[in-house]
Formats: sequence, C-alpha cells, structure tokens
Amino acid sequence: MARLPIFVMAVLFFVAPIEPAAQERVSTNQAEVLSYPGLLSQGHRAALSGDDTRALERYEAAKDMKPGEAEAYYFIGYAQGRLGRFEEAFATLATARSVSGKKNADFNGKLLFLRAFLEEKRGDLQAAEKAWTKYLGFAQTHAGARVFPETAKSRLEAIKNKQRIDEQYVEVRKRIEAQ
Repeated sequence: MARLPIFVMAVLFFVAPIEPAAQERVSTNQAEVLSYPGLLSQGHRAALSGDDTRALERYEAAKDMKPGEAEAYYFIGYAQGRLGRFEEAFATLATARSVSGKKNADFNGKLLFLRAFLEEKRGDLQAAEKAWTKYLGFAQTHAGARVFPETAKSRLEAIKNKQRIDEQYVEVRKRIEAQ
C-alpha cells in the first residue's frame, strides 16, 4: 500500500473528513448502488490506498448522483490534482465554488487550501505563493471557519526559501549546464 505524506492526509481528514454513513446502501433492480456518502467514502479509501484513478471514478459517481452537492466536486479536483491533471482540477474547484455559493466559509476555505496545495504540487511557485497568500487572507478574515493560517504561513516561508535558494544557485546551474 502506498504511503501518503502527512500533508496529503490532512487534506482528506482534517479539511474534509470521511462521511460516517459510508456503509449505507440502496438496492435498485437487483443492482447494488452505493449512496452518495458511500461513494465518497469509497473514493476516500481509494485515495488513501494510492489508487487515485479509482478515487476519481468514485467521486465522479457521487457527483453524478447529486450534481448539486459541491463536496463531490472538491474531491474530484483533489483526485485530478493527484493524477497531475492540474488544469482540470482548477476548473473543477471553480465549479465547486459556484455550486456551493459564497455563504459557506468552511467549504470556501477548503477550496482555497486545496487550490494552494495543488499549485505548489504543480511546481508553479509564483501561483502557489499567490494562492497561499489568498488562503491566508481568507483565514485571517474568517476566524470562525475551519481554516489553518499557520499552514499558509509555513508554506509561504518554504516557498520564499526555495526561491531564495534558486536565486543563489543560478550561477552554479549555468556552469553545470555549460559542461
């Protein structure tokens, strides 16, 4: 079984916990169909085991069952990002935002957190810095929401350190490339 970094597990557990009704089932025409929470839970288990393709399939099935629920879009975006399909993930997160509306601060915080996480995973440090800064601003203005401002501060510091190191070693890289 693939082991996931603690940071990734935080995205699944602390930011978006597994639904308790994971085993709820409905029988239709002799075909067993999982409920919406059951499909999400199957997706979570697949993601935790490292099977991101299966996770994406389960999350998409949940979305198809309840297209008006923004939570499924969030997890689809997460799985797409884990599969390296970043542009699709960002579009899916935008859909999640439009489906959820602006009233749910907890969920909007989750979306901003995931966007920043995926920008950093993609390796676009400028976009990641912008996304973490936006998340930090949101966290500071929505103290009652489930947000993690210290994570944003930590990630911003790590990005700045990486950028500083990259700037310091430009000359070294040029010499190595010239050889």
